[in-house]
Amino acid sequence: MKVVFSVLLVLIPALAFGYLRQPTEMGLAIIAGGLAAVFVNIDKIQRVKGAGFEAEMRKAVEEAYATTESLRQLGKPLLESILHILTMADRIGGMNPHQKHVFRTELERLGQDLGVAGDQAVCSAHELFFRYHTWDHFNNFASHVYEVQVIPEGTRKKLMIMQKRESNAYPSRDDIEAALGNDADKLRAADKERLEDYIHYREQRNLRRPEALSGE
Repeated sequence: MKVVFSVLLVLIPALAFGYLRQPTEMGLAIIAGGLAAVFVNIDKIQRVKGAGFEAEMRKAVEEAYATTESLRQLGKPLLESILHILTMADRIGGMNPHQKHVFRTELERLGQDLGVAGDQAVCSAHELFFRYHTWDHFNNFASHVYEVQVIPEGTRKKLMIMQKRESNAYPSRDDIEAALGNDADKLRAADKERLEDYIHYREQRNLRRPEALSGE
């Protein structure tokens, strides 16, 4: 089982990125998979020799066992997400927002177990995730409001131009209500739900309801 799992750790991400014609990501996946495979099989290693150096591994085994289980757990979300990429390649649609947030939470937990949660690059990746999904929530609200013809076009455009995906200057409830002015009472019930979805995500960084961003 260890041999099979080790091969899967290296091959599956590499094949996926190769299929998607992403050579850089494929190379990084091979390196990451190889390192993970080493830790998975570290109980078989006693010495590492080569190129004029010899390093004793026995002393490191106990410490390595602490991370081995976390590395094994990394295989589940890794394999599941890669298989999803392969399944949805060249198709319309993608992973639903709820599942993406489940994966992100699991990866955050694994990052804490591995002691890399505070790494700047890892933190930046999480922040980017939240930034894009915060704006996705706002766009879901604003784009649906834009369809409400009884609201003046000028008011609808005010909402649309508030989107600045390159920043984290997310409009507050007060900003949105100021833009809508007296037209706020013309929002449909579904639009009000989308607004609450956005405000909740902006403040809590989690989905207010599973169907949020589902395009309902």
